[in-house]
Amino acid sequence: MLRPPNGRREKILLYGRFNSGKSRAWQSVADWRERTGATFDMWVADTDDCWDAQRPADGRWDQFVHVTRLDVDDYRPWIDWARGVKQQCSRDDWVVVDLHKARDAAEGYYWETQEGDLLADVYYRNQLNVESKGREGEARGGAYGSRFQVIKKYYDAFHSSVMGSGCHILCLAHADEVREYHKPEVRNQYRVGWKPEGREDLPNMFNTVLFASQVADSWVLTSVREKGPIDGSRELLKGSTVDDFVVTYLFGVAGWRP
Repeated sequence: MLRPPNGRREKILLYGRFNSGKSRAWQSVADWRERTGATFDMWVADTDDCWDAQRPADGRWDQFVHVTRLDVDDYRPWIDWARGVKQQCSRDDWVVVDLHKARDAAEGYYWETQEGDLLADVYYRNQLNVESKGREGEARGGAYGSRFQVIKKYYDAFHSSVMGSGCHILCLAHADEVREYHKPEVRNQYRVGWKPEGREDLPNMFNTVLFASQVADSWVLTSVREKGPIDGSRELLKGSTVDDFVVTYLFGVAGWRP
């Protein structure tokens, strides 16, 4: 078994650039589940259509790793999947979501359902507006500020269900370079010089925020945020080399036990 301390449920945001090893984290949990005979399940949203490449050839994870492919061009199943998992997962299960395309899917869904247009059409019309006027046109074809509030609601319908699953949550996100890093308040918030892609308040929704990077042939993790118990914070990872996420983080930092 894999046992968290005091029954704590993990809420982890793991972000990094391409090929930084983010998927290795949940695969490490799946590998430990198989080798120890634990009984929890893993509910994985495949938003990059990469499961066929990552899936063990012998199918040894198929009984407990439930992977659902979510298409960026069809957002409604994203919400249905998140709500369905929330209803059927148990406390010891893991929900794994790569948030990379979630915003794009919500935005595309808005334009197709509300305006009858593909998102690409909206960008195209805006570009024509920019070129014809010789200056910056209105962002994305009109009163985008008000439309963004609707798009945000679509995104929140998915994200809030994921975060309310009541089990362990591991969300993956790509990293954007932090601008104005010279400012102390910015540097204090994002010490690694990178921030998770997406909404600005995304890190505040998680107890643990980790930055993944690759140094030479090693996978490295750095703690950006860590909410620890009141009797002492969890150890902060500072460019720590990781061979196994379960060993390095869950056992070494989070106090889990086999």
